[in-house]
Amino acid sequence: MKRLILCLYALAIAFCSWATGQQGDVIFIDGERWNLLGEPIEADSVLSHQLRDMLPQKRDICSDNWKGYTAYWSIRHKCVYLDSIKVSINQHLQPLPDSVMHKVFQDYYCKTQCDGFCDEGIMAQWLTRNIRVGKGNKIYYEHMGYVRNLEHEQIITIDAGRVTDVKTYHNRVAVEGFSFNRLHTFEDAKECIAFPVEKYPELAGKKVPFQVSKIQLDTLGNLIDCKISPQCKDEALNERLAQDMKVALMNIRPWRVLYIRGEYLPDIQSGTFRYPF
Repeated sequence: MKRLILCLYALAIAFCSWATGQQGDVIFIDGERWNLLGEPIEADSVLSHQLRDMLPQKRDICSDNWKGYTAYWSIRHKCVYLDSIKVSINQHLQPLPDSVMHKVFQDYYCKTQCDGFCDEGIMAQWLTRNIRVGKGNKIYYEHMGYVRNLEHEQIITIDAGRVTDVKTYHNRVAVEGFSFNRLHTFEDAKECIAFPVEKYPELAGKKVPFQVSKIQLDTLGNLIDCKISPQCKDEALNERLAQDMKVALMNIRPWRVLYIRGEYLPDIQSGTFRYPF
């Protein structure tokens, strides 16, 4: 029964985390503070359960930090170390006592030799995967999990706690322009999209939902192609609406283009909005 409860709890945490943008941990690289866009402790289910059992029950848990703690890491001499874990209690950050850290991570306290340097601490030897870190302004953001890109980003490959490779990226807004993210009201849609509503007198006074997906842009912000799915009951009407909406969207110049990890991408792959007739 206890195992079942733990599994259900983990599933609930995972679902909530992916449904809301999460804060992430903190990592120091060469003395600089970066956002760690992930949860390295959660990579080991046994370790994460041991930690959760030792966390204060009265800690603050908010929608952008469902796991209820923030871990602080550092990379020293090409090894990844867990330096501390802090929880918020009554809106005050408090580090976990050394006794708790030793009990949870007792198997990972060690003295390590990395590139001729001797270091001591909690080495993340359970971790064999890529981690993503970032700093600077947000270039791309979705309100779920760690789906975001910051100005400066690194993909760090880790093998049993040791750094084996680092890829560095500099993300930016390549072209500023139209975005579905800015259609907050019906008036916004009508102002930004010149749709020929006069061709549809039967829809007068209605607000028709449109779903746009598979958006393809060139590097100048021109719309190359997309899939449009109007949400009316009449299929013939939907086909006409889709054709006219595609023409209207292709007449918009420019669209917002992002440069992310060496690729030019739309700032949103799909969007849904209602257009007033």
